[in-house]
Amino acid sequence: MFKKLLILSFFSTLLLFSFQNCGPSSLQTENADSLALSNKPLYTDIPFPYKATMNQMLYSSCPIRGTAGSSDFTFKIGAYNNDADLPLPGLLKGGLQLNKDFLTAFEKKYSYLNEEYKNSKLREVLKTSSLTRDTQLHFSVRNSSQSRTIPVFRADQSGNSNNDVQFSSMLSPLSDEFLIDNFVKKPLAFETYFSQIKNSEQRQLESTMLVPNSGDQLDHPFYIDYMENNLISLSFSDTKGNDAQQNDGPIPIASNPQSDDYFYGKAFKFTFQKPLQILNNITSRNIKFNYPERVIDGMVEMNMENRQIDKDTEWNCNVQLMIVRPEERDSMIYKLNNLNQPIQTPACPKMSVASLNSNPNYKSYMLALRKMLPVDDFDINLEYGCVVPKYGNSCYSGNGAATPVYSQYFFDVIETADTTGKRLGCSAGLNDSKTGFLPCAHYMTFCFKTLKSK
Repeated sequence: MFKKLLILSFFSTLLLFSFQNCGPSSLQTENADSLALSNKPLYTDIPFPYKATMNQMLYSSCPIRGTAGSSDFTFKIGAYNNDADLPLPGLLKGGLQLNKDFLTAFEKKYSYLNEEYKNSKLREVLKTSSLTRDTQLHFSVRNSSQSRTIPVFRADQSGNSNNDVQFSSMLSPLSDEFLIDNFVKKPLAFETYFSQIKNSEQRQLESTMLVPNSGDQLDHPFYIDYMENNLISLSFSDTKGNDAQQNDGPIPIASNPQSDDYFYGKAFKFTFQKPLQILNNITSRNIKFNYPERVIDGMVEMNMENRQIDKDTEWNCNVQLMIVRPEERDSMIYKLNNLNQPIQTPACPKMSVASLNSNPNYKSYMLALRKMLPVDDFDINLEYGCVVPKYGNSCYSGNGAATPVYSQYFFDVIETADTTGKRLGCSAGLNDSKTGFLPCAHYMTFCFKTLKSK
């Protein structure tokens, strides 16, 4: 009897020892670091893990040269938290998150694992998946018919390109440990700010980009044609798997193993129009005036995994801000008042506290705009519909001493200057030697993402 008990005790101890040592290694979970260095396809049977949602965008019509920055950009896009006390009406959540289709497929495939081992497996998949290896989020211009090819190069009106390719990196590579830790701990979270990124300028989920200027002026038929034939894209891109090079290294190819016509991420298409004040002025009075189309009239978003337009959401682009140089903000211009009558006002005075409080939406819009146009760099006046770059902005730098035409009301048929010396129009480019017109003002358009109204 004692011998039987001894044998039973021995096997019980052995069994207990086996269960205590059953961990990820016993479930054949390979080392994530060694897998990350492997070239073999891994976890391609699970959907792409990440989804990036932007909820605010700024467009500037300025023909900027050089590099994008806090004051100089054509497009600025980002994901920002809404202010709980003064929310922007209808603003949808934005941020980087784990894709719901990915989470569903992952949960189904690894349902046999307990919570601890499942987290370990999730970390491994995010670190080593062939779909995310060497992948980073990029904001770029891509050809609409070959979207997965390299971002397009800038070109002038003659089609000559240079080496200044149009893309900017966002955040850090998705395989960084702290990003993975963040989503293992909070798999359903929308994240807009990542304090662990060493480069402080890349912590916020936002980016700026320039698009071509054509020579010394921005010629809008060329510009709009360029925009219609290319996509402003937000893509998850392979930073190493291509042969294209620029001065700083490889140019990222948008990632998707299926086809060159698709990629993981979003793309945006735009239509342009004359500024609203100008449009109301010339259409209501039937004035023939080819004022340049310098604001966004419409914006649609496409899911580039299937090239389908998002039909559940829309972008509201109703805020238009005329760009005024600091030294000209107090110059008198003509505008239409609420009674549709021409009046003279300063171009862009500083917005008073009383003005900010005069409209219930002003504070919400100002808070949203301040996330993209910092108070150190810009003065904003929502009542006057204008913005003043405080310094460093090169919007009108090519004009020399010429003052742009900030007036939004024109007195007569806009073909010649009248005998009193009042200029009845403006030029789409710089000074127009044929008419003597000064350059037209440039504008910013502010767009934000909402649910589509029923």
